[in-house]
Amino acid sequence: MTELQQRIGTGLLAAPLFVGAVYLGGYAFGAVMAFIALATQYEYYGLAASTNAAPLQPLGFALTLSLGLAVLHPPLWTVAGLVLVGGLAVSPMLCTDEAYLSRIAATLFGVVYPAGGLVALLFIRTHTAWPPESAVLGTVWIIFAVWGTDIFAYFAGKHLGRHKLAPRISPNKTWAGAFGGAGGALAAGGLYLAGGAVFALPTVPVLHVVVLSVLIAAVCICGDLIQSLLKRTASAKDAGSLLPGHGGFFDRFDGMALAVPLAVVYLHLLFG
Repeated sequence: MTELQQRIGTGLLAAPLFVGAVYLGGYAFGAVMAFIALATQYEYYGLAASTNAAPLQPLGFALTLSLGLAVLHPPLWTVAGLVLVGGLAVSPMLCTDEAYLSRIAATLFGVVYPAGGLVALLFIRTHTAWPPESAVLGTVWIIFAVWGTDIFAYFAGKHLGRHKLAPRISPNKTWAGAFGGAGGALAAGGLYLAGGAVFALPTVPVLHVVVLSVLIAAVCICGDLIQSLLKRTASAKDAGSLLPGHGGFFDRFDGMALAVPLAVVYLHLLFG
């Protein structure tokens, strides 16, 4: 089986499960996103450890879980704060003097990116950026915009790519792939608007769908470049091997971890 066939097979199996969890929302979606965030964070920590910046993994995982619980139940933000303060308070006793800065930086970076960016998808599904009846459709739009960027960028880059986008960081990334990715995100935006019309649901205005879709495509590509640089620094081809055809969770969700926080901010500014 070729890598492309494995990629398609994994996507066809995982996508309905992921979208089904979005539809269920609540603890079901929270559990799925917690698993994805922790798996992605674990792979990032593996890359960091291979560069002699071994993270304090229990602290990082505890912070990610507390963030997820706080999104589902806002009063628990105090718990997240206590985990952060408590973890930082004991961290000097867990590191040698010369390793402290690199280890604590690697730990907290992994909480923000990729884990925190993925947990933020719970915020889009759960909170007030959307009219309540549009939350599922809107969350699926953001997910499909990320996936559309990846898929269209892959094929456009493979068949049309000539000019390198960032050859020092990722020799396979091309400008054709970047523009193809933007087309994929816009296609997802079109499906979102069509779904709103079919189900008679209020949607984001067309202009904002276009702008946010293009921005999502741009930051997805930046997320790919961040992860490529991390892998290059760690001398690793893939962050993991759990997803056939995709590598690991970090390879699959690197763009989403940057795109979702952007969408949260954009939609908050739009809806208040």
